[in-house]
Amino acid sequence: LFGLTGSGRLKIIDEDTTTWNDVDNSQSSIGGNGFAIDNYRRAYVTKASKLYEVDLQTGVILEEWELNTPGLTVRSSGDCVVNKNNSFYMTSSASPLDDLIYVDPATMKGVLVGNTGFDAIYGLTAAWGNLYGLNSTGKLLLIDPNTAETVELHDFPLSFYGAASTANR
Repeated sequence: LFGLTGSGRLKIIDEDTTTWNDVDNSQSSIGGNGFAIDNYRRAYVTKASKLYEVDLQTGVILEEWELNTPGLTVRSSGDCVVNKNNSFYMTSSASPLDDLIYVDPATMKGVLVGNTGFDAIYGLTAAWGNLYGLNSTGKLLLIDPNTAETVELHDFPLSFYGAASTANR
């Protein structure tokens, strides 16, 4: 189990002691705000308009990509997710309301799917064939990954800053 702290440090759980340890104590914080692992165990961190591939054993940044393209400004609003088809999505706060961004695996550039109509989507998860978002005002959202059309499913009296699903999602 891996996690990204609020300060952007990559952590791994020690199952024997149930304590969190830095993946690499010698490297300074990545500083990202979104974290996902793809179906091939490649780890990705989003930060502003950047996407980083990070080695899960060492914490070293293996590659860095600029997500912006001509005509599209991307700014990670807080989370990213890889679905079972190994498609990478993230939310971007570059517009007044969050955009859904697909990352093209051939170019590693952001592709605008559309605007979600909601703000501060800080949690994304792909589960049971759906894409879900959670935001800072407690809304559970169902997001269409093809159009970004978003439906509010529930309004919880909580703030969300991340999301995940089980392995049998």
